Formats: sequence, structure tokens, C-alpha cells
Amino acid sequence: MKKLLLVLAAVLTVAACAPESSENQENKPKYDAPELVDLGLPSGVKWAASDLGSADPMVPGDYFSWGDTDAAVYFGSSNKYWEYEGGNGYATKYSVSMRQGRLVDMKTVLEPEDDAATVGIGKGWRTPTYDDFMELMDNCSWQNGEETIVLTSLRNGNSITFLNRGHYEGSRFEPSSVYMSASLACYDLRASANNGVYVLFGGDFRASGYRTLGMNVRPVCGGEAKGYEWKVNATEPEISGTSASIGGVFHFDEEVLREYKYYVKLFDGIAGDTPLARKEFARGAKATFSGLEAGHTYYYIVCYEAKWREGSYTYTEDGNSEVRSFTMGN
Repeated sequence: MKKLLLVLAAVLTVAACAPESSENQENKPKYDAPELVDLGLPSGVKWAASDLGSADPMVPGDYFSWGDTDAAVYFGSSNKYWEYEGGNGYATKYSVSMRQGRLVDMKTVLEPEDDAATVGIGKGWRTPTYDDFMELMDNCSWQNGEETIVLTSLRNGNSITFLNRGHYEGSRFEPSSVYMSASLACYDLRASANNGVYVLFGGDFRASGYRTLGMNVRPVCGGEAKGYEWKVNATEPEISGTSASIGGVFHFDEEVLREYKYYVKLFDGIAGDTPLARKEFARGAKATFSGLEAGHTYYYIVCYEAKWREGSYTYTEDGNSEVRSFTMGN
């Protein structure tokens, strides 16, 4: 019985990732569904054996810029959700940066209509997120060859192959491959915040940009496309007269920290990255801003700086909440 249930589950998973027939669709999918590799991952996610637009893992697939669902051969400084003006780039969707956002919508994961894998193959397929790549690496061993990087599951022994494209670390050549991530992988107010949209992996793992570059997509099937889980969330402001008090909810263990600092940055508008005011506050307390203008909309983030030790090493980290806003009463 158990074996039968496992077989049924596998059949249902494949069915969920199979594109609908052309009889039930206005438009036939742009791409055939690729072969799936079951690596026994905890999330249940299965990875395509080859890139979107290729049936051979040794042949790169089509290239896409982030948020675009049509393949291209030329990539400039702009795309569907990225504008370039006066030497600077600005996101018009999927923006967590006040410096680089025409708006700040706090969307960190491609929606289905903007996902090349979902649009190209069908429902159930998607571009992997940063977390999907992390899970893949955490559950596989590596074998770097001259032309390929082979990841073998530590759970069931199945393998998946990526092209080894290599990159330079100074004068040292490192084996690596690079792919599009469906999620933004950098979540602060630095200039790169809206551009952490591809992942580079080989002997290590990192995230980078830019979203107007042409990147290959290695589709996945199943699981959930998870966005960034904020370590701190800003609370709703308590408004009284011309004052507003703002705090945050923190999702990490303060006991392991040697030094820590919490503060709120208040902004006069989305366009600038220089805060109108910055005030520190104790955990469990709130920062209060006075003399605010009636009828005006303010934006704010709650930030933290932390240090802790593990053995002989001191680690530092800083980050911020989602961007939120409030309007003072008249």
C-alpha cells in the first residue's frame, strides 16, 4: 500500500507540472516540458535536467532578462520593469530599494505572469528562487569537471548536470555556473538591492545582478516560490498629534548577540536614500518622531546592527525591515 501511495504521489507531481494540452489552451506552450530529476529534496521540488529552451544539459538554453518572458539575443540597459535614466537604473516593479525604486512594492519573487518558466512551459513550472538553489546545494555533493558541474543527491543518489562556465577570483579561475533566480537575493537599501537576481555557484555560492542581463533559466517543478523572510518587521506607527512612534518585531535570538543596536529611519519620500531622521530605540520600545507635517506621507524602515562570536570569530550583520509608510492626519 505504501509503495502504491508513493507511485501515485509521483504521478500526481508530474501531472501537476505537465502543461495543459493545446485543446484546453488558447496558446500552445512555447517550450516542451523538460525531463525532471528527483533529487529527494525535503521541499519536494524537482529540477529540470536541462535549461529552458534546450533538451541537452551540455547546450545552454535561451536567455532572458529578469521579469521578461520572451527570449532575446540582445540585452540593453532597460527591460520590462527596469528603467534607465541619467546614468541610474530604477525598478518599476519588484522593488525593495528606495534609492532604486520608482515605487517600493516590496515584491521579492517573480509572479507567474513574469516568470519565463511558468509562461513558457505551463502551470506548476517556475524559475528557482534563491532558497531553491540553497536547498539544492545543501543536499548534494559536487564534482567539478572541465566542462560540467555534477551535483549528486545525498538523499537518493540521483544527479543533475550544469555547464561549468567558470569565473575568475583575481587571477585564479574557479569552476562555476550562473543562473537566474526568481527572487531578489539582496534585501537592504544599498544600490544593489533591486539587482540581486542571479546566482553563481561552484565551490561556493553567491548572489549578484543585474536584472537587465541575459541569463539562462533552469526550471523547477513543485514546491513554493518563497520570498525573503525578514528578520525584523516594522510595526504600524502610533500617531498622536504631530508625533509618530515606531517600533519593530525581531525574529532572531538576542541572547547570542554580543552587541546590538536598533533604530528607525524616517524618509520624506521614496526617491531619496538620505533619511529625514534616524532614532535609536531599545528592543520592546519605540522611536518617536515629533513635529511631523499634517497630511504628509512618510516612509520608514526599522534597522538592526548585530555582532556575535562563534569560537575565535566575530560576525557582524546589519539589515532592515520592509519599507512601510503612513500619512499624518490633517
